[in-house]
Amino acid sequence: MRDNIKEVAEGRLAIKNDSTVKELREVVKLCFPTDIFKASGCNEFYFKHADEENVGEWDSSDTTNFPTISVKDLLEWTPVRGEVVMVSVNKTDYHTRIFVAYIEGSEYPNHCVNKDDGTRFLKGDSFNSTKWRYMKRKEEDPVTEMTIEQLEEKYSITNLKIIK
Repeated sequence: MRDNIKEVAEGRLAIKNDSTVKELREVVKLCFPTDIFKASGCNEFYFKHADEENVGEWDSSDTTNFPTISVKDLLEWTPVRGEVVMVSVNKTDYHTRIFVAYIEGSEYPNHCVNKDDGTRFLKGDSFNSTKWRYMKRKEEDPVTEMTIEQLEEKYSITNLKIIK
């Protein structure tokens, strides 16, 4: 994940504040070690200061045009074989894959199960793999809560019965 820290420091990536203030401060300090200010955690994004007079300093805002990376993904994280991760070749289009191995020094170091071979991998059968340049943790899928009345209205259902 050291490449991501460098990209934040060089102004190509913004930090998404999705963790504790302590972890946010740790990550901001990794990216901007000479800046004396501490992040308050009040903003959603932290990134390289745009003003050339403020070399090595960070700035923050609730909006950004930069691609973003999670605080947790910037902290030391090593996926384990079989973990579901997000991978990309360009940091724009991420895909969900099953992690297999990391090959140090490779241009595309993250090896994952081919998108069509997940079942084969989980069964212990042979499988095909693909290589990716970038990897990050898979974010939790959001949970939608609805009342029975909302479900009935949304799907035009009458007399809905929930069965466990």
